Amino acid sequence: MGRKIVIVTDAWTPQINGVVVTLLNTKRELENRGYEVHVINSEYFTTFPLWFYPEIQIAEPVQSALLFSKLMQYIKPDILHIATEGTLGMIARSWCKKNDFPFTTAYHTKFPEYIKNLIGLPEELTYAYLRWFHGASSNVFVTTPAMKDELASYDIHNTVVWSRGVNTDIFNTSHIKPTGVPYILYVGRVSAEKNLQAFLDLDVPYGKKVVGDGPQLPWLKKEYPRVDWLGARTQMELPPLYANASCFVFPSITDTFGLVMIESISCGTPVAAFDTEINRGILSPEVAALSDNLESAVYKAARLKDTNVEICAQWVKDNYSWAAATDKFIANLVTKNN
Repeated sequence: MGRKIVIVTDAWTPQINGVVVTLLNTKRELENRGYEVHVINSEYFTTFPLWFYPEIQIAEPVQSALLFSKLMQYIKPDILHIATEGTLGMIARSWCKKNDFPFTTAYHTKFPEYIKNLIGLPEELTYAYLRWFHGASSNVFVTTPAMKDELASYDIHNTVVWSRGVNTDIFNTSHIKPTGVPYILYVGRVSAEKNLQAFLDLDVPYGKKVVGDGPQLPWLKKEYPRVDWLGARTQMELPPLYANASCFVFPSITDTFGLVMIESISCGTPVAAFDTEINRGILSPEVAALSDNLESAVYKAARLKDTNVEICAQWVKDNYSWAAATDKFIANLVTKNN
């Protein structure tokens, strides 16, 4: 297999989200194995804010397509992977089709449900776009077997499982220290698609801490003044927050994975989440409590924290390493010579 890889993504630093974390760690693993990795992201292009999500900058399509073609002529990649379905993803897809260059894609986010939550666009329209976008891909990388089945029900095929990992040198139980008031924790975007109010409305005897930024933050801070709103935090600031929580709460029902759950478990803190097929495929009973009643899940997860700290840490080491995830990534790439 060729050694020069281009990864195209509309999501990149300084954004803080699961896609960016995944790509940063995958890039590091690939480079450690001798691959030359070029991440083509919006910093190369003229951008404009996404109208319904102004914090996200997307590439202007016409001039960006010309520049993208020049970048490909300069880099001369052996492998091209499209990580997102935004304007850069469309530009890369078009270039690949025009130049008969095979490519792979990834499905990181349940965009149909996500966009419906944000602007009310019917899901069937977005799924039609996704069928077109991913239909020309040699392999569509998804997070779990359950996600494979879900996309197949929408006639999106050629899917392969690419799981996720955690850097256990950073996320581990060494950060556990005696704390004051017990609290439960949420880490992620403060936006409608994350179903954050299910966490904020919990009637439980714990303080609540929220780490993250997003369009709903100003409004929710006013509505829930007793919540400890911590804003965005760096990767190095997260482990103590994870490690000393009574449990981590993951209220989303539209995420395809939820990497923050695995980071928390790696720090010894179990997860409370809704009982969805996706969550069942990622988590196991010794490290998480899944229920249709999130309050019940919180109590169960907090009890697990009393007994299963080391079990949690070992479970992550056994199941979610970036090395193993990158093995899967490499195995399902395609080269222009295939």
